[in-house]
Amino acid sequence: MTGIICLLLFMQFGYSQSVSIDVTEEPDYFKIEKLPGKKAIDISIGRKGKVFIVDTQNILYYYDKWKRNWVSLGMDKVTDVAADHNGNPWVVRTNGSLSWYSIKRKEWKELRRDVEAVFIGKDERGTTLVINSKNGNLEEWNRKERQWQTHPLSNAKRWSGAKDIAISPKGEIYLIPPKYDLIQKYDPKKNNLDLVPDSWGAQAIDFSTDGSFYAIQKGMVKRRYGNSFKEHGKEQVVKKQDVTASAYGMPWMISESGEIYVGRGGTVELGYLPSKDGYRFPNAFNTKQKIEVATTSFTPKMAFDLSTGYGLCGGMALSSRDVYRSGSGIPETDEIPNPGSQLYNHLLAKLYTSFGKNDKYLYKSVTWWAHPSGKDELPKKSKEEYRALKSKLDKEGLAMLYLTYYTETDNYAWQNHQVLAYGYTTGLMYDVIHIYDPNFPNNNTQVIKVEFKNGGVILQQEGWRHYLNSTSTYKDKKEIHGIFPADI
Repeated sequence: MTGIICLLLFMQFGYSQSVSIDVTEEPDYFKIEKLPGKKAIDISIGRKGKVFIVDTQNILYYYDKWKRNWVSLGMDKVTDVAADHNGNPWVVRTNGSLSWYSIKRKEWKELRRDVEAVFIGKDERGTTLVINSKNGNLEEWNRKERQWQTHPLSNAKRWSGAKDIAISPKGEIYLIPPKYDLIQKYDPKKNNLDLVPDSWGAQAIDFSTDGSFYAIQKGMVKRRYGNSFKEHGKEQVVKKQDVTASAYGMPWMISESGEIYVGRGGTVELGYLPSKDGYRFPNAFNTKQKIEVATTSFTPKMAFDLSTGYGLCGGMALSSRDVYRSGSGIPETDEIPNPGSQLYNHLLAKLYTSFGKNDKYLYKSVTWWAHPSGKDELPKKSKEEYRALKSKLDKEGLAMLYLTYYTETDNYAWQNHQVLAYGYTTGLMYDVIHIYDPNFPNNNTQVIKVEFKNGGVILQQEGWRHYLNSTSTYKDKKEIHGIFPADI
């Protein structure tokens, strides 16, 4: 294998990533944490993860995950909120009016004035239901014809006072009826309601985008596994009265006293934030400089021209980690440093360090890339590496992470990547690794999704970007073959 392949593997402009992973067992780590700052009477999370609450003063807020605080949307006298599939809130006010807010246009629109409650599903089309305050009917918004239609369920029952309604990602409707503390599932073929087993004592229900099904039963948050609800979290000292769930399967809850709690499986370094602790400029070093690489244990001496569009992702990620741990603060500049400058030389030195002693991680990456049956074997190897990553994050909070995008048979070794992992959360359908990606400065939303399947992991990247000579190309999804942490 040529030396230039080995160096180019991580002197690159990599991609943003999302490694996808489906979980069929309970999380190995779970805790419930109180979120300070507000008390609420209602909470909702949309399909894309936007969180809204109605506080105890009946004012609508959304959670700014960049600044980690609550922001008012200027709407008061609110009694109920539901977030739609585009991240826009629908609210019911004390006068029975139903209003919708456009996040993009930043404007409110009143839709009608005879609504008791609104419910919006986690399905792709965003099934939207309301309870008519005048006749108790359940009505559905027909997006194609742009009008409200009486739902078939209303022919059999009046739903005024229904405790909760939830719509799954598949569009299935689940209800807690007005007079009973149990969950029923609507069967559209038979136009009737079937009892959901093990659901007695239910007070609230909701789904996450990944399909996790949560319920509050007698003040305890529980998650559905097979045909039963199991207690989610071993230490639940505060009784809950409402529940919703994030896009990644983690529950958000409101207690009887209005306190807001977030359930989390996994661990996250809460002090670290890419927009604060990552570099402000992108990994985009398009220069004409030749970089000589010293002879290593497995490569000859060579030179590399950064004008081909590859960067210093490993150096930026490792430097971000070290600066965070030292407390010295990341440089405020958003200008890409020029070759020969102090910052550039610092990042270049960190890049070499990220290869490991005797370049062992660089060598491992090359062997993964060139694995003759990489597409078959790397998912199994990555499953074990993910376990090692979780252990490292539990102990240290931050971890360097190598990503293998291609195998030798279908592309070039240098089109791979390094990022900094600062936590992980576990879900019913998949896990999520939270990362600082040098290609996406000031971005706190980059994640790797991990789905367990067939004895390994399915790795899928969504919305990837590759820089080349100051241009960008986009594809919706890209397969990833492997991930492994580096002990640096």
